[in-house]
Amino acid sequence: MDTNQIIQITTDASELFKTMMSMYSAYFDTIESLINATPESDIQTLIELKALMADINESMEHDIMLFRDAIESGKEDLSKLKEGFQIEDIYKKLNQKNV
Repeated sequence: MDTNQIIQITTDASELFKTMMSMYSAYFDTIESLINATPESDIQTLIELKALMADINESMEHDIMLFRDAIESGKEDLSKLKEGFQIEDIYKKLNQKNV
C-alpha cells in the first residue's frame, strides 16, 4: 500500500468518525431536550426517554470500540468496519418513536 492510499484511508476513517460522533451528539441533545421538556409527572415517558438515552450510549460505545479495534488491527477496508456500526439501528429506533 502506498502513502496516498494510507492517507486516503486515514482521511476517510476520520471523516466517518466525525460524522458518526456528530450524529450521536445530535441524538443525545434531542433526547436531553425531550427529557427536559417532559413534566416530572409523566413518569412513563421519562422512563422511556432515559432507556433510549442508555441505548444510544451503549451503541456509541460499541461503535467507538469498532474504530478502536480497526485502528489496533490496521484494518484497511472501511466497508467492513461500517457493517458493524449500531448507529443505523438507533436512527431507526428514533424514527419509530417519532423523536
